[in-house]
Amino acid sequence: GARPKFSWLDYALIWGGFLVALGVAIWKAATGTLNFSTPVNIATSTVLVVMPLVAAVKGYISIKNTLMDLHLYLANLFISHSMSSNTGVLAQVLDEAQEQ
Repeated sequence: GARPKFSWLDYALIWGGFLVALGVAIWKAATGTLNFSTPVNIATSTVLVVMPLVAAVKGYISIKNTLMDLHLYLANLFISHSMSSNTGVLAQVLDEAQEQ
């Protein structure tokens, strides 16, 4: 059967945000700049830790939505081709029935 396929651009758009967020969080943790001393630093550090998780969830949801849209397109395409061929077969059966 037909399967939807992603292009490299689709993967780049979906996972690019996650990779950037993960890279920034790792860099901040590696350089020791995750600081929890003031409220502003707590907020900034928390966002940098949570941001990759949010980006990963958004990427996963985006993949599922895109796959669902592609499956819907393929199903509609199949139905339209099936209906057109069934209409032709039905018309042929009716023509043969009229001749008899």
